[in-house]
Parts: sequence; C-alpha cells; structure tokens
Amino acid sequence: MPGDFLYYELVDEKETFNTEVLSIYYYRNTKLKIFHKGGVVSGTLRKSFTIDKNWSESRELVNLKTSSETVAVQVSDISLIFGESSIQVEDENLPVSETNILWSTYQRTFDVTADYSISEKPKWTLQRPDRNSSDYDLFTPPVIYIHEGKLTTRVPSVKEEKEDLEPFGLKLISANKTPYPLLLVGWVSSIPYFQLLENESAELPEKIVRNRVIPNTYYKRKLNPKPGQPQLVACDNNDSDAWFVVESFEVQPFKNAKTGGIKPVGIATVKDYISNRPPFKINSLNTDAPAGDFHFTFGVSFPGIPEEKLRFTSVDLGKTYTFSGRDFEITSLDLDSRRVSITKKDPRVPDNISRIFQF
Repeated sequence: MPGDFLYYELVDEKETFNTEVLSIYYYRNTKLKIFHKGGVVSGTLRKSFTIDKNWSESRELVNLKTSSETVAVQVSDISLIFGESSIQVEDENLPVSETNILWSTYQRTFDVTADYSISEKPKWTLQRPDRNSSDYDLFTPPVIYIHEGKLTTRVPSVKEEKEDLEPFGLKLISANKTPYPLLLVGWVSSIPYFQLLENESAELPEKIVRNRVIPNTYYKRKLNPKPGQPQLVACDNNDSDAWFVVESFEVQPFKNAKTGGIKPVGIATVKDYISNRPPFKINSLNTDAPAGDFHFTFGVSFPGIPEEKLRFTSVDLGKTYTFSGRDFEITSLDLDSRRVSITKKDPRVPDNISRIFQF
C-alpha cells in the first residue's frame, strides 16, 4: 500500500535498500480482492483509480462488480488490495541496471540458495533475473515506475474509458436528529407517567396530558383523542400499530453536582417497535435519550431533469423511492458510524449500483 516500502538487494554488493511506494494505479476491468473495515469483497473494477499515501483520508468510492451486484467501497476504509497494478516509487539512489537487483515486497532479507528438498516450511527463493534488459542511460532518473513487471521511466499510459451511463444522481444535503417524542414527567409508586414531546410547548398547563403507562404493557397512539384525554392507549403485542413497551421502571437517588443536594430520578427502560432499535433508557431529568429519528434530505438530479428532494427517516430502512424511472432503496443504515447505504436500480443497467453516504 502507499507509504509502505519495496526492498531490493544489489546482487554484487549483497546490500539491502528500500524505496517508498508513492502511489498505486489500478486499471478498469481488473479483478481485485479488497480487504476493508466491513469485510472482504472480490470483483471486477468498474473504473480505474489511483491511491496515494493519503488514501486513509479519501472519500472516493471504488466500485467492484460482483456476480450479483456492484459494491461500493470507500477508499479510506481499505486496508489491503490484491490485484494487478502499476506502482510509482521514488528513490534517487535506485541502481541503473535492473539486472543487478533482487526485489522483495515484504521483507528485508533475501534467500537465493534455499533447498526445496528439505521438508520444512517453504522459503521464498529468487533466481537472478536474466531478462527485462534495461534501456536506462548513464544517470538514474529520480522517479521509477514498475509497470507490468518492468521498470520504466515513463508514466504508464491510461486507456481511454467510457464513463458510466449516468451519474449516481444523489447528493446528501442534510441529516438531522430529532429528540425522542416521549418525556418521562413523573411517577406514582412504580407506575411512570409520560408526556408526548409535541405537547411540551403547550401554553396552558391544563392542556398538557400526562399518560399513565403500565410497565410490560404495549402502547400505541390513540386516534383523535379528545382534549385532556390520554394520547396513549394499551394494545396487544401483535397490533401492527404498537409503538413501545416499558420493560422496567426504577427510581434512583441523584446527586446534583452544583448544589450537592439529592433528589429521586425515575428511569424507564423502553423498547421501541417502530424504529426496532435496541432497548434504551429515558430518565425524568429529560437528558437526551439515545434514541430519536434521523431525518435525511437528498438532492436527486440527472442531466436534463430538474432537481427534486428525497426525504426519509431512519425508520425507513428497506423502503424504495422512485424518481424518473430509477429506484433508490435504503439498503443499510449505521447510526454509530453515521453511514447510510443507498442502492440504485436502473432498468437500462443490468447491475445494481450502491453508494455509501457519510453524515
């Protein structure tokens, strides 16, 4: 990878040197195996690309065509790549004649006398090269390229490529988190009372509704409640409108760091069935609960077509949106690493194309 070193030994001097890898170029339609943070993917490269020593900061996406789809991998997530490539190195002291060099991509030592008749772990051996004659002049150029197994002073030519049929068509405009819509406002004995966040700004206190919620009972929103009546109603666990259940409720003492006083704080463990996220805690201090939905806004545009807005929330995983004959599916959403993956399905293209957006 860029930033690593190639090691070489001068055959006559038996001395080892190294040269740093500055960048690596991968050709379109080359078969690659990419190791990245999310795992390993193998496929055919859809478009040529170059990585340099700053690849860990790159937001560029690499698209590999597998047997079933096109997978996008962010360059900064890559740890290793197997496949044919052209490597650019820089070493002012690189010897003139390549016939005097033994190369190693991973170790400083060289073994050219290993005996394969010995039943031990196989050792890497090198024959002294007798081909790839050099056409270098008296002085070694400062930049040497390794292209198709040969050293060259010329930048490898890039084949003309046809671009994809059209751009992906999506750009992330905004991603905003909204607070969780339940507030724990009190309790009587072991029964907590909740208020909907939408009522927090009510001007008159008598219009604020406190909903009694029995632990281990499923609740859903009540349709068209009358003023002053509860807005939550108990339901069966198989009700398609079931919103949440309080799995447990407890009261613990809380010490105020500023005043030193102690007061009781109610803590409810809630399981949300709409978002299907793991259970989380809501306390009566109303500090930010580790829940709430993300609201995403994307711009959708293609050449010759006016831009429109695509909006969805973090509970819309798996949903598909259609724009001008193209389908965009929300295929994955990771709130911890703040990434959303969207797959584009175009009837004119046989393979689906995926993109990862960081928010």
